[in-house]
Amino acid sequence: MRVGDDPCTSGVSMSSSEVKHDSDNSNANKSFVWYAAYDSEMKDENFRECLEQCSNKSLPANQISIKLEDYDMMFAKFERVQSMVYLQHRPCSSCFIKLYLLDQDQLIDLAVHKNRMFCPEFSDFSRVNKKLIEDGDSAIINSTLPYGYFLRIGEYEGFEIYTFTNPNIQSIGDVRSTCNPSDYYIQELFEAITISFPNFSQDFLLYYLNSRKGLKTKFSKSLINQLRQHNTIPNP
Repeated sequence: MRVGDDPCTSGVSMSSSEVKHDSDNSNANKSFVWYAAYDSEMKDENFRECLEQCSNKSLPANQISIKLEDYDMMFAKFERVQSMVYLQHRPCSSCFIKLYLLDQDQLIDLAVHKNRMFCPEFSDFSRVNKKLIEDGDSAIINSTLPYGYFLRIGEYEGFEIYTFTNPNIQSIGDVRSTCNPSDYYIQELFEAITISFPNFSQDFLLYYLNSRKGLKTKFSKSLINQLRQHNTIPNP
């Protein structure tokens, strides 16, 4: 697995020199981790709304968009779960994600927020991390929760990367027809990824989303035209 690589030859830079670093020296003694966002949370505005649900509402100390190797973003539909995008471990695959540098307590609060309930299993970061180490960097914390599958997926610039996904996602395998997202859902996702990767063309990003596993039907021509018209990010 590699993180931080240039996603393609389009010229998108993943160098640390392009990342906005927090200049507040008070952060030096904090325990930071990266949170990997792979859905509409890649849009800063949406992620800030998530942080508003945390006890620590501080904005990320850092953020960067990268290509993640050996993982893939896929569509899936589970009972009583509203989201339709999840991260799945798939060797030789890759996907685009956005990393936010957070304090450990914010990561735990995000897990509670995304599961829409208090989760005692997520109440202590060191406890969760200990289970991840014991289970080999991925662990089902609670199989009944929408995001009860916790992942530690490497490190970047000296900080560990964590995220969560659905506990049933690994059993889906190569199934290609599990859900049919609404046009609004796709629009939100497309906007988030175009904002995060502005040097990519619309056509490339449309192909990227349209080729993810789990879709019942490919994007219609009308939806593709709508996405192009509403997307304000210029092509390179």
